[in-house]
Amino acid sequence: EKITGVKKSGGYWVCALKLPGDTMYAYEVTSSGVNTTPVKSNTGITLTTGNFYGCMKANTQGTQMAAVHQGILSNAHLFNFNKATGQVTSTMTLNITTSNPYGVEFSPNGDLLYVQSWNLSDIKQYDLTAGNATAISASQVTLGSTSNTGGGSLQIGPDGKLYGARFGQTVVCRVANPDVQGTGAGYTAN
Repeated sequence: EKITGVKKSGGYWVCALKLPGDTMYAYEVTSSGVNTTPVKSNTGITLTTGNFYGCMKANTQGTQMAAVHQGILSNAHLFNFNKATGQVTSTMTLNITTSNPYGVEFSPNGDLLYVQSWNLSDIKQYDLTAGNATAISASQVTLGSTSNTGGGSLQIGPDGKLYGARFGQTVVCRVANPDVQGTGAGYTAN
């Protein structure tokens, strides 16, 4: 769950967080194969083996990654990423008010971050253009939630809409306009 891919010129970076530890590993993948010597970056966030649940995603621009972790109940971590070098250049901790964050995803334009909780399956939106961690955290908008079901991963679909998995359910939630800030993003529970 703590792995994501970032498109770069001539290939990809496959990035993973080390558990336990405070290191991001970025493996370069090109038409020549996989470079088995990773680029290592200190994230400034110490994770334990108990923090393995929770997703990590990169924005489509390849400039940021976000991760949420079990056992770190009120934080999401935002990593600035240099897709030319594979280095994490800075880390920002966002204070989020959701119970057991699990799913995370960026809007297609990279300006908004979405987080879904495991316990409440509530989807919250954060404005990444707000500036610093305090301002981004304060920009939180709850788009919707569904009681009696847990939330899962979030994913932008090929149609540009955001979809959220529901634990034990045969339906997904949807955000119709994930590039739109606030409730105009258009949340539908199923």
